[in-house]
Amino acid sequence: MGSYEKVNYSLRPAKAIERKMLLEVMKRLSVFNHLDKYRYVGFGSPYFADFTLVHKTLGINKLVSIEKDIQNSERFHFNQPFSCIKIHFDHSNSVLPLLTWSDPTILWLDYDGNLQAEMFQDISTFFSQAVPGSMFLISINVQPDSLPPSEYQDNLKKLKEHRLAQLTKRIGKSKLPIDIEKRSLSGDDYHKIIYQIIIDQINEGMKIRNGGFAKNDQLLFNQIFNILYSDNAKMLTIGGIIHLQSQDALIKEMRLDQLPFISTNSDAFKIMIPSLTLKEMRSLDANLPDNINIKLGKLKSRVKPKTKMPIVSAEDIINYAKIYRYFPTFAEAVV
Repeated sequence: MGSYEKVNYSLRPAKAIERKMLLEVMKRLSVFNHLDKYRYVGFGSPYFADFTLVHKTLGINKLVSIEKDIQNSERFHFNQPFSCIKIHFDHSNSVLPLLTWSDPTILWLDYDGNLQAEMFQDISTFFSQAVPGSMFLISINVQPDSLPPSEYQDNLKKLKEHRLAQLTKRIGKSKLPIDIEKRSLSGDDYHKIIYQIIIDQINEGMKIRNGGFAKNDQLLFNQIFNILYSDNAKMLTIGGIIHLQSQDALIKEMRLDQLPFISTNSDAFKIMIPSLTLKEMRSLDANLPDNINIKLGKLKSRVKPKTKMPIVSAEDIINYAKIYRYFPTFAEAVV
């Protein structure tokens, strides 16, 4: 059973927020090339939610969906929202190397499972083939492996050993960070370990790609995304743009420093969904972005609110203020 049969991808609030954040940056790729020159490659699932946004918002007509669920191919074709989507039924390891890479590409490896060794091949394919101005995205489950409490009780050492053994089994010992034995493999430390493994793989791919080229002709990877969220399991999205050194000015022209969710290092931007009613959110909207101190979660001093401020925690206000522009609205409607 595919994960799409367990969760309706189009109704996950944190995922919906992340999609809009990614689209915000994708729009700015126009400094490299006209957006209609780009190709989008991803995993559509029967909902094709990201494909719909990319096509309608960016005007991209070259759309490639990779689906490994061959047995349900008829369902995928039935739900295909646009004729310009080309569906390949096979594993991404098999499909990606067969694609032509002459067009600037936005690749979103939106996996729903834990990090696996086979994912490294997909990363390598992109970084060995993609042209400058292309965008790379990878999303993976970073929920730490668990044991029944009866098996480790208060013995956290046993839980750490289990997590390390499972991670080693999935990706191999050679891919583990050098300091893995000193790490706790719990809480934020686990997703930071996964982050480092992926970044190491990206750097390795860039090193191979640039081998033999003069410094001015080498490609750079500019990290933009390190997003952590949870609708059910904890998910991590890492991404960025590859470009020539001579295109540094184009990266600056994108003005990414204006966006609050950009992360160029190991510190993840966490999408935290606040517990607010629709009326409370509308009240906060009326006072954002000018009247609220986003760092403190309260009205700025000597400011008269546009509407009465809701009686909610400062933490909820802070979390909402960070994502209000991307917050989805779900409503029942007769179609």
